[in-house]
Amino acid sequence: MLIAFRPSPEAICESRSINEQFVTQQRIISIWRKYGVLCHESPTWKDSMLRKVIDSAMGPDAARLWKKAVANPTQYLRLPARPHCPGDSSQPVGDDDPRLVFISESEAAGKYRLESTAISEAKDGVEFCRASCCDQAQAVLRMENSLNQGLKCGDSLNLVWRERFAPLVRESRTIQIVDRYVCKQRKGFEDFLKRVGTVHPRAGRRNVRVYAELAPQDVGSVRAWLSGSVVQSLIQASVGGQGSGGQFVLYRNDPSIPYGDVFKARFFEFDGERRVTLDHGTEAFARTKIKQAHVPFAYQVGGPVLKIVPEWDAVFTWPETTRC
Repeated sequence: MLIAFRPSPEAICESRSINEQFVTQQRIISIWRKYGVLCHESPTWKDSMLRKVIDSAMGPDAARLWKKAVANPTQYLRLPARPHCPGDSSQPVGDDDPRLVFISESEAAGKYRLESTAISEAKDGVEFCRASCCDQAQAVLRMENSLNQGLKCGDSLNLVWRERFAPLVRESRTIQIVDRYVCKQRKGFEDFLKRVGTVHPRAGRRNVRVYAELAPQDVGSVRAWLSGSVVQSLIQASVGGQGSGGQFVLYRNDPSIPYGDVFKARFFEFDGERRVTLDHGTEAFARTKIKQAHVPFAYQVGGPVLKIVPEWDAVFTWPETTRC
């Protein structure tokens, strides 16, 4: 699952050497980009205390790190999230609240009363961790361990969906599915889209784009398939209540075309940076349990994979007019 976390303003501007501050902020941002959703306490990021601290109270190198990380404030940046103090049972932790809070050394000794040898402590459903030890937080270690273990034969797909896919789907505004076999192994693809459609996007709207291989002899049957139930599944997955649309892109498997190598892998891409790789693609979602052992599954941070835009054989777009 993604980690909903919040660094306190004191942890961001804590007085220490410029080099130590830079390394700490680098670690916090790395956790955010790999595993987390950054929360803060203001109605908008522009008005948040975190932004004010970043703009005014940090060394220039650390400030540049943060400004680059929050350049797109809709990407894994949750608005708003109220602060939570240990022992405050009148305000139970909700689904939108951070479960991990990074605090300064002075806060650890005072407000949160951590033992001098403790890295973090869980109180009332929230883990409070020293910012200087952010990569040793129990929530981060559990996430790393879960992803390193991968999937095992016999794992429940409902559990895999709930713990690994659903959090990404909920936070993402754009989803790309690259699975060359979608047109041949249709049931798993339709089941995956139906699952996506059950998760309302936190941002309020979502775009879904699917890339699949089209064999010339399959043009007629694929066209008929797309005009049936899969259209409704794609629309539901795309809109999530009030989204802006979806697109189904078909391409030829032609080894003479240089972009062909891009599509040999089968993966899911979320907001252009977070990719989930499942080596048997969407077809897995036609089952109830993982049938293959040692299935690779990982979050990978990087730029968009689809950098080359070829001449597509067919493009189906919703809610615009479907065309082929």
